[in-house]
Amino acid sequence: MQTSLSITTDHFHLYSHGKGTAYTLYNRGTRSDLFIQGDDALDLDKEIRLFEDAGYSYDVMLSSIWTQLSGNFPTI
Repeated sequence: MQTSLSITTDHFHLYSHGKGTAYTLYNRGTRSDLFIQGDDALDLDKEIRLFEDAGYSYDVMLSSIWTQLSGNFPTI
């Protein structure tokens, strides 16, 4: 698990709390955020590794995560 994480793109900002025990995903376009904790935070940590290993851009990765968790499709 991450000790600290901060990813900023043109459309999103993701940062960790408590050494990766929770995350906030901020959508810069809608100025709204999602708070992710518990098992969802563990799953997010694993998903971030998978996206990074596959070479996806952070905007694509965070857009996909936003859509999965919020049910809303962001405009990027």
